[in-house]
Amino acid sequence: MANDKDKDASAYEDDLAERAGKEIVELHDFFATYFRGDLEKEAITRFTDVLAPLFLIVDSMGTVSTREETINAIESTHGKRPDIRIWIEKIRVRPRNGRALIVHYEEWQTINGTTTMRHSTVIFAEREGLPNGLQWLHVHESGLRNIG
Repeated sequence: MANDKDKDASAYEDDLAERAGKEIVELHDFFATYFRGDLEKEAITRFTDVLAPLFLIVDSMGTVSTREETINAIESTHGKRPDIRIWIEKIRVRPRNGRALIVHYEEWQTINGTTTMRHSTVIFAEREGLPNGLQWLHVHESGLRNIG
């Protein structure tokens, strides 16, 4: 039988997994509304506030971008994709060993009638004061597929 400490740890991990899924969905919802121009350009802080200072992303083409490069790319797309749709499926929180949280998910996008999907993996760190209490440390995207 599990003791109270094990139950507390399990409840904490469940809460952390729920917050991770929520953060992934909310940030991608932000991207879609920002790219459509439904938000003011200054709303970029929803994105910039959650990126770690040494954030890196490896995109689906293998390009590695720093925090600054990533922010510039997102800002430059503000209002330029009026018909974009982004959604997330199959969020999987990986078993933890230490402080980092690793989460895999599918990111789907439809732009100009073409739908693509990529597999994404994010490494989070917990940070108080951020939406959902998580900071994005690293993202790796792969397997960009044109669905139709």
